[in-house]
Amino acid sequence: MNKLFSKTKFYFVAAICMLIPYTASHGESAKEMLIKNLEAAAFSKTNNYLDLVASDLAESLSAFDRVKYLDIKVEVQDNMKTSLSITNVNQIYEGANNAFFNQNTLTYYDDSATINFGLGYRELFYDDKILLGANVFVDYSFDEYHQRSGYGVEAISSVFDVRANYYNAHSGIRSNSKGSEEALDGWDARLDYHMPVGFDLRIFGTYYEWENDADTYKEYGGKYGLAGQYGHVKFEVGYEDNNKADEDLFASVNMVVPLGEEQISANVSRGWMEYISVRDQLYEPVERENKIKVLKIKSGSVIVSGY
Repeated sequence: MNKLFSKTKFYFVAAICMLIPYTASHGESAKEMLIKNLEAAAFSKTNNYLDLVASDLAESLSAFDRVKYLDIKVEVQDNMKTSLSITNVNQIYEGANNAFFNQNTLTYYDDSATINFGLGYRELFYDDKILLGANVFVDYSFDEYHQRSGYGVEAISSVFDVRANYYNAHSGIRSNSKGSEEALDGWDARLDYHMPVGFDLRIFGTYYEWENDADTYKEYGGKYGLAGQYGHVKFEVGYEDNNKADEDLFASVNMVVPLGEEQISANVSRGWMEYISVRDQLYEPVERENKIKVLKIKSGSVIVSGY
């Protein structure tokens, strides 16, 4: 975290130094105008670039009409560990008010790759204002061949989302040259509130628990923050606190490829507790922990990987 603050401080001071000659001759209003112009230009360039990339990918995949969702995600923790993942959702069957789908994710994290294969079912109720779903997943880690199954339920609306997942590890204890490690069982529950601000912006809270098969290790805690989507960019920022470590900041950014039905329910003007149709959420990806949590024992020290 100190390294992150040092880098941020360095770039901040450098930016101020570059602005001094300009502001000295043009005054305070010129400085404000320069900052606003720089921010607008950077945002416009980034947005245009992401739109171009996303549109090109969407055009390339247009022949595959059963592919309903695709994103590329980068996640960073306070310890500066980074994970990269790609997720897609595919239509298997769609009825008048329901859908059966497949979801796949490939994640690279901590020099290891994990793949998740899932099947899900969702159905709309109350004039498309409530979306209920259930899902089942198989998770596999290529590094130490860890295996895990997962089961989830969800209730989605334009005001609140409620999700719960259970994770059951099957691979037991694996030994390697660095020691041994064991995949953990666990569960989590998450509540989101959609803020009516003209785009997808949510306040969320998650509670989770992880433990090994012998019940000699247990970890529990929560995550809290903001999540949402603006244009083709999804984001999530917040902090995590548990019984095994200090508070930890985290952030993730996803580039969403526009496939299938356009996501419009979050952009519709509504009241703070007004329920509207969420039919456009039929193929939103299932929210779950895709990385397999692993308890590592190295020379007497205990490390939990997967965060």
